[in-house]
Amino acid sequence: MKDVIILGGGPGGYVAAIRAAQLGLDVTVIEKNKLGGTCLNVGCIPTKTYVASSNLMEKIKKAKKFGIKNTSNPEIDFEALVKRKNRVVNRMVKGIEFIFNRRNIEFVNQKGFIVDRNTVRVGDEKLKAKNIIIATGSQPIIPKSFYSKDFTIDSSQALDLKKKIESVIIVGAGVVGCEFASIWADFGVEVNLVEMEDTILPFIGKDITKRMEKLLKRKGVKLFTGRKVDRVEGKKVILDNKKILSAEKMLLSIGRRPVLDNIGIENVDVNIDDDGFVQVDERMRAADNIYAIGDIVSSPQLAHVASKEGMVAVENISGKTKTLDYSSIPWTIFTNPEIAYVGKDEKEMDNPVIGKFPFRANGKALGADEAEGFVKIVADENNKVAGMKIIGPHASDLIHEGALAIKNGLSLEDVADTVHAHPTLGESVMEAAEKALGKAVHIV
Repeated sequence: MKDVIILGGGPGGYVAAIRAAQLGLDVTVIEKNKLGGTCLNVGCIPTKTYVASSNLMEKIKKAKKFGIKNTSNPEIDFEALVKRKNRVVNRMVKGIEFIFNRRNIEFVNQKGFIVDRNTVRVGDEKLKAKNIIIATGSQPIIPKSFYSKDFTIDSSQALDLKKKIESVIIVGAGVVGCEFASIWADFGVEVNLVEMEDTILPFIGKDITKRMEKLLKRKGVKLFTGRKVDRVEGKKVILDNKKILSAEKMLLSIGRRPVLDNIGIENVDVNIDDDGFVQVDERMRAADNIYAIGDIVSSPQLAHVASKEGMVAVENISGKTKTLDYSSIPWTIFTNPEIAYVGKDEKEMDNPVIGKFPFRANGKALGADEAEGFVKIVADENNKVAGMKIIGPHASDLIHEGALAIKNGLSLEDVADTVHAHPTLGESVMEAAEKALGKAVHIV
């Protein structure tokens, strides 16, 4: 009998398996597709290869500013783009397979079905384990009324296109919708972005969303906020104000739902909430010796959250007591420029202390012609760091200083008094803290 069977080999499942092996547990991973799950194969990683190409395309277009000639007409070689994406993905999948092999982790590349709390069926074989971790992930929500053959696609299918599209309608201006809008606009695609809320990215705050709306419009993206899709007819989308949009493809990015169908979840004593998520305690336990992690639970649907939840689950299985602090989880959006945030918004707080520093006052950002955006840091009335938001160059990297400060209860003074190398983008975090304390040097 195995110590652990993990159903699902995505960022939650495969990381849980590696940590389990490190802790001396005998573990099997069952995954019907490739190791790495949605994130690695048809999500986060392939999308970032496209982001890199779109960012480079934008830089080439303004190369004349940097004293570089003969770059006035760059074109996307979509076949080469796809081949590079596939090379990156395959390299990372092979990397996980190599680690599995070195750690003696058994990988069963088939569909698994839970028979009871100690048994998973794979084909005609029944595998036994003391504990089961369910990590089956999520899939895009595609309402039947929005589906039109050869027109409607989800984010995975968008990454599987074999040739460049000329026009697209994106329904849903959340993280996925805005990332693809930014990528495709830089590729020269005609982009229409539809969002039922009054603003894109409605969960972040208007100081960032209004800036991003302006930047997307500058790229040529047409925004339709405060609008719902009434119906889809062929390759046309009719909005609730009777506006008709036409395009080559329609990308639906209106959310994801847990994958719990046909896995035998009903055969173990777990509770499912009204939204379809498995309920777990702070140790990721759904029932006796049954654990659930990642997109099938109600925590943020982020790959790095799933990975940490996987670690929490196996450490508790091994006899340790481990929980996850969700208050310092960073969120990143790979638009151009990037967006990142962590912790609380000032509207959630009484008497917040706020510091905001623009990248236009940062020498490194100006030198790279990437001066759009700002860093904003929020602290409580005792100057304890509670939140951070960034829109601008390398926001996804800079946000971790905010996460570290929140996780460790650091103050504005701790951030401001830490010497930051010059000239770097990281100085903007320090200067935002200095601004909150009333002692900023490079802005008034």
